[in-house]
Amino acid sequence: MRAVRPLKIIVMIFLISLVMGQLAFADAEPSVDIGLSYGSVNIGYFDVQSSGGFEFGIDNKSSGFISLMDLSAFTRLNIQKDDGNHLKLGESFPTYELAKVELERMKVIDGSVYLSYDGQWHILYGDYASVEEAQMTAASVGLKFGIELVQPLSSNSLFVIIYSDGQLVLSYNSSIPEMMFKSGFFTYESVQYRNGFLVKRLPGSDMTFINRVSMSEYLYGVLPKEMSGDWPIEALKAQAVAARNYAIQSLGKYSEYGFDVCDTVKSQVYGGYSVEKPMSNLAVDATAGMVLTYQGLIAQCYYHSHSGGYTDAPENIWSAAIPYLKPVEDPFSLGSPNTDWQLVMNNVEIEQKLLIAGYNIGKLQKIRILQRTENGRAVTVQFVGTMSSATLYKEKSRTILGTTVLKSLMFSFDPATAVTRIPERLPAPGVVLAPKIALSIEGAYAEYESKDAIRVVTSRGTTLSRINRIQPPQQIVTTTVDVFEEVDATSGSVTFYGHGYGHGLGMSQWGAKKMAELGFDYTKILAHYYNDTIIESIYNKQN
Repeated sequence: MRAVRPLKIIVMIFLISLVMGQLAFADAEPSVDIGLSYGSVNIGYFDVQSSGGFEFGIDNKSSGFISLMDLSAFTRLNIQKDDGNHLKLGESFPTYELAKVELERMKVIDGSVYLSYDGQWHILYGDYASVEEAQMTAASVGLKFGIELVQPLSSNSLFVIIYSDGQLVLSYNSSIPEMMFKSGFFTYESVQYRNGFLVKRLPGSDMTFINRVSMSEYLYGVLPKEMSGDWPIEALKAQAVAARNYAIQSLGKYSEYGFDVCDTVKSQVYGGYSVEKPMSNLAVDATAGMVLTYQGLIAQCYYHSHSGGYTDAPENIWSAAIPYLKPVEDPFSLGSPNTDWQLVMNNVEIEQKLLIAGYNIGKLQKIRILQRTENGRAVTVQFVGTMSSATLYKEKSRTILGTTVLKSLMFSFDPATAVTRIPERLPAPGVVLAPKIALSIEGAYAEYESKDAIRVVTSRGTTLSRINRIQPPQQIVTTTVDVFEEVDATSGSVTFYGHGYGHGLGMSQWGAKKMAELGFDYTKILAHYYNDTIIESIYNKQN
């Protein structure tokens, strides 16, 4: 891996326009919007606390936060949909200060008046079931406050209303870009977060709650959830770079909901300020602005928990090939948790999961592995039942059975493969790993024994496996191989003997930990898992 250097101007311009449109050239750290409640799972109202109160304003990403209203006296905000009908009292005001003077006069008369913002400030009163009901009281309300201009306002599905301890504080049009509540730290759903939040009412996502933080603040809340915040600093640095790559490539991913990433495994798990650890924060700061690139473009830095001894290629597990994500031997992961695991599944559970996915096979009779990657992952798995069979390709077996249930595709049904031989010695920094000779951990070929069988040499010994499609050796050009491994399921359950955890692409987190413990720095760790990439500095962290 080459030394860290800034991107060339032409590459930076390309990246900014293609991937990071909101970044100021080479200087500004991007902000990240994280959806905490959105879509069909949003709860419709939000309760937020902050001991230091809040500021309400506009957070323009290029010019920073502009405060419109001081809410420092309010330590708890209850945020709801404003679907009521109201009366607007008097004229509109261009500034909060002007509106506040009139509001305070009216509050002497009736404390239920409050401010509303839609680009201008208004004073509102009442919450009526219909605009006609509001109209009926307009004259008496005008006399009450000593004003002539009283206008009924019909309900608007874009507005949000804020209460604090039962007191009406504010309503605003959530469709105005970048309306934000700023706070040093705030608590939402028992989790503490940094900086501030936005609430949007959008079609299909009414309401949406978004935490806005800087890229570094986002990564502070990601690293301890994706890798223990107490792990060696060089492993954490590697994770910080990989997570930054993922985040930058995800900017705008959830644009229909008004944010970039969510806080679950659908993006990267994010726990906010509550999960931050000093060591992982240090790793983020030490690598600020650094990403991996390949031929001038930001790399897709997939990562997983445990490789099982070998990583794999994306075209085998998901779809298209990625040149810098090539299979690598990974002895560093071996010996860590999930090096070996066993899963016993009863037939009824397997049948139900297949049925939910649209495969009605009847009663499960057999499971067959028909194809593996050269590194041993079962990528064509057939479930044979009394009514039909279901043939699942690539990651679909894990998707259907459960990615936390079937921990990886590196599994077999043979108990002889249950225990991995752990290397007695591992490579030290500066030592290049020797190319592997045996191409498999589980069931992939090493060489042909005859025209219809292969001799498999693995860390667990030598076995024979029959191939179900005869091809001369010289014609095999894919990175998968046909095999035929079958288990009888008529006993009512099946035992899987597996190795590793996750999809097996890119960096193994347990492997990174071991490499760091052996003295590899984060650049060497990244170079091991992401072939031919280089580290680039694309922005400087702004303090």
